[in-house]
Amino acid sequence: MGTAKVTGVSSSSAVVRHSGEVSTRLGLGRYPVTFAIATLTCALAPAYTVRWHIGLYPTTVLEDAIALTVAAYALESWRARSMPQLRTPFTSTAHT
Repeated sequence: MGTAKVTGVSSSSAVVRHSGEVSTRLGLGRYPVTFAIATLTCALAPAYTVRWHIGLYPTTVLEDAIALTVAAYALESWRARSMPQLRTPFTSTAHT
């Protein structure tokens, strides 16, 4: 159940797992989909002027992109069965 090198690819870019799945190391961390959608959300910042309605709720493209980013983060956290540790100097008193 170890890893093996992929022929023709440097060892720092990909490994083959026993299931045959190739995992690339792009530095995206544990949340690659969230990272990609968050990058797109940042690029959509000027789109806050594009408005429409979802049902009776008025919204913008930027608000929808933010909601999609949060949903992707929640889904990836749930699939990884991990919760973020929110221990920072600002929240440390809440955890004591």
